[in-house]
Amino acid sequence: MYLNKSITDILVWMTIAACLLALFLLSSAGSPRYGSALYLKPTSYSNYVNDDTVTFVFGVKNYEATDINYLIEVRAGDYLLKKQSLFVPRRQRLEKSETLSIDPAKTRLVYPAKLRVILSKPGSPEKQAVFYWLKEAR
Repeated sequence: MYLNKSITDILVWMTIAACLLALFLLSSAGSPRYGSALYLKPTSYSNYVNDDTVTFVFGVKNYEATDINYLIEVRAGDYLLKKQSLFVPRRQRLEKSETLSIDPAKTRLVYPAKLRVILSKPGSPEKQAVFYWLKEAR
């Protein structure tokens, strides 16, 4: 009789533990994934540098739980063309048109060269980047 009581107690506690574990796994599996998305609008740019100028549109979608003040860097090859802050409210998308001058004497670009848009957020070592190839004007 004493053996049956302790087996029953063990089974009850194991059932409670299994239910708690199942509840935890179900709740964490359905939790949202946070992050940010950086993109270039495909029809917004030409791969050619015309009159030492490039134009493009990039966008940032904030999937984070809070508003974020992102840091954006634009680089042609290894040369920094622009660095700026970009505030995007949570669950919002922001697209920005850029027209940048590329001074051949300063940048010393060797064509083809990558034009990269790099996104980072405060307190995170992770960076996202998108790019397209630049070629000399025809």
